[in-house]
Amino acid sequence: GHSWRDAMSRLWIMVLVLLWIPVMAIAQLPGNAQCPVNCSCFFSQWFVRCSNASLSSLPPGIPNATVELDLQHNQFSTLSAGFFPELAEISIIYLGSSGIHQVEPGAFQGEVPHDQRLLKHRTFDIGLTWLGVCVSLSLSGGFSSLKQLSVLDLSNNLLLELSDQALHGLPRLRRLYLSANRITNVSSKALPGSLRALSLDENQLTSVPAAIRTSPMLSTLQLSGNPIRKLTSLSFGRRLRSLRQLFLDGLALEQITNLAFTRLRWLELLSLRNNSLESLPPLSSLKSLSTLYLTGNKWRCDCNLIWLRTWQKKVLRKERSPVECSSPEVLQGQLLCKDQHSSSLPISLLHPLSHSL
Repeated sequence: GHSWRDAMSRLWIMVLVLLWIPVMAIAQLPGNAQCPVNCSCFFSQWFVRCSNASLSSLPPGIPNATVELDLQHNQFSTLSAGFFPELAEISIIYLGSSGIHQVEPGAFQGEVPHDQRLLKHRTFDIGLTWLGVCVSLSLSGGFSSLKQLSVLDLSNNLLLELSDQALHGLPRLRRLYLSANRITNVSSKALPGSLRALSLDENQLTSVPAAIRTSPMLSTLQLSGNPIRKLTSLSFGRRLRSLRQLFLDGLALEQITNLAFTRLRWLELLSLRNNSLESLPPLSSLKSLSTLYLTGNKWRCDCNLIWLRTWQKKVLRKERSPVECSSPEVLQGQLLCKDQHSSSLPISLLHPLSHSL
């Protein structure tokens, strides 16, 4: 009896010790790992939430162990050089809906040294762009503060452009969300080459930014809701060999030239919904394409679209989108491919002159 009780006692002691170790580990966190004022911290400071806190600057004391930082719905206005301190473990930052209208070079490169701050205040009349370049150059290689950052959300802000070096210092950035800003220009060197997914939808771009060509590993590109009226062979360049998903909805697109998508050979999904397209060039070079969204356009169902009906039959078992004819008048409202099991074409496509005689 005694041996059994002794064994149970030892077992309970072991359990208590095992439970006590993590408690002590948390209790012994260094002072700078305490949760910042107006923020909530979870999972031993791995996740820090400072959203809806009316912040105009980053609160001091963000724990060094922070992996995910939520700063949505604040009032930052400008992300100045050195806005973020050195956070070696940070992987995800949310900055959506925070009234941000400018991201200065060096914002993600660590804290600006004191002498650089003085320089900034003394030379404000020289211009932020010149100064930003100087600060960025002076910090180049000196900080790798956010080298683990893989997701950055700057959506629903007031950004007008993305300048060169604005995102410098983010070598592992994989996903960048810039949706619903007022961006009219993305500088040619603004985007990190490591990007896998880029959201630029609901901005004011009038053409596809040439900057995307510096991100050859880009897999998903969202450009919906920009006033882009025409796509040409120059729109996507030759380097986007990894692109799998391309969203071009609601662009007011009127024309796509024959070679616009030629280099996107691994594209699997193409969405062209709610544009002003009347015709679409053959997509024979897109060997991997299995999903094509085309609703909400002004399709002219003539001989130029026969290829599309043939293609739709080929990808019958995969996802497809109905194509409703807007013209000629005799076919208005009809589907280009009425019956998926039928091999016959609409009579006006077989005999395009039959209704004009």
